Amino acid sequence: MSETAADGEGERTLRVVALSIAGCAALFALGALFSVNARFAFAVAVGGAIAVANFLVLARIGRAITGGAGTAAFWGAAYFFKIAALLGGVFLLFQSGKINVFGLLIGLSTLAPGIVVGGVLASPAAPKEPPSR
Repeated sequence: MSETAADGEGERTLRVVALSIAGCAALFALGALFSVNARFAFAVAVGGAIAVANFLVLARIGRAITGGAGTAAFWGAAYFFKIAALLGGVFLLFQSGKINVFGLLIGLSTLAPGIVVGGVLASPAAPKEPPSR
């Protein structure tokens, strides 16, 4: 497989997994809207949006660091600042009291089922063998 084809397959997998995470977050938020209330559902949606953004940024950083480019130090520093921004932002959301903490945590946790579902959906189909004679 050529490197361009592998890059294209990687981009496709990344898109499928990101959409799966977003889909899980939307599903959880919809469930929260009907089972709890709108404020809780909003917190789940915000947590899901943070999970998708975190996944995409982490994927970009991982690709840059493992790609053998000479900018690994830059992306290592970017990773540090990403973690600091993520933790600082979540801390500020918790401290503000304007968003439901448990809803936000449920939204952030959509990362796990989203990755599993996306991995299953993005896995390549088994090659078809010609019928034996």
